[in-house]
Amino acid sequence: MDGYDEIGSQRFVNVCQQLREYEERRMKVIVIGRAEHFELSSNEWTKTPENVFEISEQEQKHEDLINHTRTKPEVVFISPFNEEEIQRYCEYFDSKKTQQQQQQQQQQTVDQKQEPRKRFERLKNLRGMMSLLQNPFTLTAVLQSIEQLEENRSLRKRKFEVVRYEVYEAFLENWIKKEIQGTKITKEQCFEMCKKVALYLFENKTLIVKEQLIKDTMNIMNNKNQVNENEKGKKEEEVTEDEVVMMMMDTLPIRWTGKEGTFIHKSVWEYLISQLFIEEVLSLKSTPVTTRRTRLWESRVLSKDERSVMLFLADFVRLEREVKNGKCWCDGKNENLFQDLLIEMIERTKQEQDGEGDFHNKATGGNAMSVLNYSGFKFSGMDLSKVKVAGADLQNSNLHLVDLSESQLSAKVLGNCVG
Repeated sequence: MDGYDEIGSQRFVNVCQQLREYEERRMKVIVIGRAEHFELSSNEWTKTPENVFEISEQEQKHEDLINHTRTKPEVVFISPFNEEEIQRYCEYFDSKKTQQQQQQQQQQTVDQKQEPRKRFERLKNLRGMMSLLQNPFTLTAVLQSIEQLEENRSLRKRKFEVVRYEVYEAFLENWIKKEIQGTKITKEQCFEMCKKVALYLFENKTLIVKEQLIKDTMNIMNNKNQVNENEKGKKEEEVTEDEVVMMMMDTLPIRWTGKEGTFIHKSVWEYLISQLFIEEVLSLKSTPVTTRRTRLWESRVLSKDERSVMLFLADFVRLEREVKNGKCWCDGKNENLFQDLLIEMIERTKQEQDGEGDFHNKATGGNAMSVLNYSGFKFSGMDLSKVKVAGADLQNSNLHLVDLSESQLSAKVLGNCVG
C-alpha cells in the first residue's frame, strides 16, 4: 500500500471505510512502509492499519449472530535498504545508464564498464550518505543528481556529513535543469512556480495540484507567456498561453493524471515548504525589529505529518554551523545567521501581550524551538523566562540550567530531556 501516509485528513475517513469494505472480502496481508509517519497528532487517533481494521465490540456481536468470523489482515512493514541492496541498485541504475550510452555511442569504453563500482564507492565515501540511502526515493534522487550534489559541496567547501537538505537541493536543481531544455521556461520561473504551488498546498492543507492552479499562478507571475530572456527579440512563431502552461506543467516535478497531479514524492513538497520558511526568516535581517512578522511560522504549529519540513529546516541550521572561518554559507557574512534569527523569534514572544494574536506568537516560538531542538541545539543556560511557546517538540532536548520561570510552555513532546 503506497502513499497511505500522504492521505489528507479530510479524505482519510472515506479511504479507511473503503479499505475496511475491501478487507472484509479478500484482504489477508498488507505490505506498507514508513509507519512512523502515520500518526496525525497527539490528540487524534492514529493512521495505522491496526486502527483502520480494528473490529469494534458492536461489530463482533453482529459477527457472532451471523456465525461469521472476520480477522484483521496481517501488517508487514518494509525494512530499510541495507548496504548490499543499495549496491545492487546502484549497479542496476548504472547498467541502465550504460545501455542508453551504448545506444548513442555504439561502443562502451573500459571506464564505463567500471562505472557501477565507482558510483557506489563515491556514495559510500560521502560521510552520512549510506544512512540516507536506506530510503528508496532518496536513493533514486541521489543517483540521478550525484554530479550536481558533488558540485554543490565542492563550491561550498563542505567536508562534513551529507544531510537530506543537500540531496533535495541537488535533485531539484538537476531535475529543473534537464526539464527546461528545449522550452521557453527559465530555471528561475520553474523554481518560482514550484514554491508558489507548494505554498498553496500548505495553506489549503491538501496535496492535490490542479491544472487551473498553474494557469492562475502564471497569470499572477510577470510575463504571461513566460518567455526566456535569451529568446526575446528572436523572430519565432508566437506561443499561445495554453502552450506555455503545458510547457510549465511538463517541467514541474509533479506527476499528472489528467488535470490533477501530486508532487512526485511528498518529501519534494516538504523540501519546497522548508525553502519558503527559510526565505521568510532570512528576510527578517533587513526588516526593522518592531515590524518583523513571520506569516508562515505563525500560521500554525507544524503537525507530526509536517515533521519532515522541520527536519529540513534543522538540516539548514546544521549546515550553517559547519562553516569554517566564521562565515555563513547562505550569505557569506554572518555565522549561524538562521539559528540566531530563530532564537530571536523565541525571545520576541516574551514581549507579546496576551490577546487576539497570542496563538500566532506561541506557534512561531513553538516551531522555532522544535527546529532548533531537531538540529541538536543546546538550550542549556538560556534565559527563557516569560516566553510564550506552543506545540514545541522538546524530546531529548538539553534544558540544563534553563530559566523557564513565568513561561507559557506548551510542549507536544517533552521526554528524555536533560535538565
